[in-house]
Amino acid sequence: MRPLCLVVLLVGGLTVAHGQVTTYESITIGTTAVGLAAATTDPAGQPQNNTCHGRLETAQVRYRVSSAPTSDEGLLLEVGDLITIDTHAEADAIQFIRTGAVSGVLKVECWRRSTG
Repeated sequence: MRPLCLVVLLVGGLTVAHGQVTTYESITIGTTAVGLAAATTDPAGQPQNNTCHGRLETAQVRYRVSSAPTSDEGLLLEVGDLITIDTHAEADAIQFIRTGAVSGVLKVECWRRSTG
């Protein structure tokens, strides 16, 4: 059996693994709605990312894709919840806001999923 070799290169927030470029972002979610950074969804010199996975690490937040959430309106994410974003349009449109006195932290990784 041949040994498997996986090479991962981390440079300025971009990871190259198995030929796919992925981006990573840690988002602090406060009292103003915030989305993913453009560099996360559209890495320079690379195709647009169309898939993202994230986990909320601290403090409950709400999110919406159709418009900005408020602390009372939007879908809830509880600490430890996972979120999957399946299209580039959703990744560009999604916004988050905290629900209480403590800011949330969402760790997100995005990549280009092959569509064909």
